[in-house]
Amino acid sequence: MLEAQRPAAAGAGLLRVVIVDDSEPIRSLLATLLNDGACIVAGTASDGAEAIEVVKATEPDVVIMDLHMPGMDGLEALRLLAPECDDTCFVMFTSGDARAIAACLAAGARRHFLKQDIVALIAYVDGLRPG
Repeated sequence: MLEAQRPAAAGAGLLRVVIVDDSEPIRSLLATLLNDGACIVAGTASDGAEAIEVVKATEPDVVIMDLHMPGMDGLEALRLLAPECDDTCFVMFTSGDARAIAACLAAGARRHFLKQDIVALIAYVDGLRPG
């Protein structure tokens, strides 16, 4: 499900975040945890193709992206987006796969987190806030 909005004024110190995961419950959980006054969820997507549309439309500060999704996966989307989005921090969120994680880091992801480390992911994103 594609959802995107470009906030007119995100506010000083707030991060615009896009969440990409094929699991709606994961997207909802991350959105709930991130919409805490420190971040604005600017959009969500359920696969890599939607991610490309949402990221281009919203120009987020951070993209949290699942690696394994039907259709276009997170690695392919990352390879297409990272060269065009110099100011965006790409964070991969996956259930694991050492080779794929290494490929994501080589393609431009700044970090990766395993799905069981959701608390560490939220803390990392919160630490990216300016000021």
